[in-house]
Amino acid sequence: MARVIRILWRLDFDVSYAYLDNRGSALRVLNETVGGFWNESGPATVPLSFAAERTERDISHTHFSWEIDSLNGSIEWPVGIDIERLFESPLFRATDRIVREALKLADVRVLNRAGVRLVCVEQFAEKTGRSARERVCEIAVPVFRDGLERTLGRTNDVAMVYEGKSDDGLGFRVQFGPYVRKNSEMAFAIKWGDASEPLGGNDLFFDIDIYETKLSFSEHSLFRWSSTKVAKAANFIEFCRKAH
Repeated sequence: MARVIRILWRLDFDVSYAYLDNRGSALRVLNETVGGFWNESGPATVPLSFAAERTERDISHTHFSWEIDSLNGSIEWPVGIDIERLFESPLFRATDRIVREALKLADVRVLNRAGVRLVCVEQFAEKTGRSARERVCEIAVPVFRDGLERTLGRTNDVAMVYEGKSDDGLGFRVQFGPYVRKNSEMAFAIKWGDASEPLGGNDLFFDIDIYETKLSFSEHSLFRWSSTKVAKAANFIEFCRKAH
């Protein structure tokens, strides 16, 4: 089963005057909606914004940012969390509760853009004697792959990038390839060192960004909106793990 090593989310909206008028209440929402959740919180470097962080040594790191025209944040785990258990995570549930109250205080009903980005690792369903790089290269067009190696040299790593839009209007950008340690090191917000060593047993690395523009969010929450997008990402990852 795919493991999420980092989830990033962002909700963009018009400048919230309600937030500007109630910054004291906004800070209370950030700190008291889930009491004692953050290790640190307060004014951030972006003008008129707040930020908060929670770090559990060798386990997780959660970040939250509240700006005049957006809410955004991320959660990461050095060894990942099963994608099917992502929304059971106390970290995501706490984040969702805070986002609900923040949107209410900021009087946000319509989003200019909502996006969720998943960074995941996975193993091939079938084990063979070939390396993950060789197996991913087989998915690429052989003529291009052979031409690249003939003109430039042997391929040590490979990544594929796809961008597009689904029938239901969701935009997406997908990057995937064989897993190497530099992938996770670049994806994490903090340095986990040896805590992320168990990721080395994986074959595939995915960076999947799914977003929607100009949508009513009154009937949604971060949980409700993102869960359907994560399900789409999980289906794609499952297809790739069985491809070769």
